[in-house]
Amino acid sequence: MKRKCPDSPLRLSRTKTKRLLRLSRKVPDVCTALRFLAVVRVGSGLSCREVARQLCCAPSTVVCAVKRFRMHGEEGLWDRRAENGTAKVDEDFKEALRAALLGTPQECGWQRPTWSRELLCLEWAAGARPRCLWPRWEGRSSR
Repeated sequence: MKRKCPDSPLRLSRTKTKRLLRLSRKVPDVCTALRFLAVVRVGSGLSCREVARQLCCAPSTVVCAVKRFRMHGEEGLWDRRAENGTAKVDEDFKEALRAALLGTPQECGWQRPTWSRELLCLEWAAGARPRCLWPRWEGRSSR
């Protein structure tokens, strides 16, 4: 199903435009900033297709952002995963991943010269940390 930009033009006040632009510069998430910018540009009179070209995104992204803004206002543009629960990756896992990425799969006995997600998963499947990192992790407790 092809998504279409709403027929009635989106009208934004000058203060609302400035606020959305300011928020787009402050948010750390690029996707959220893109939604803010899309709404501002459609609000300035550009078509959804033209805004998508300018922002290098799919037209459906712009259409969805405009629809979310029309339905929920500014609140609709924020990432809806904010209340998604606690993070599933802890600092120990991040540290182990960093250590693994500093090495090569060949150090762990694989033929491939670079890491892939599948290869990292295979390394982690046997235990809590890659077996090739055990010498680097001496003194650390295993989980």
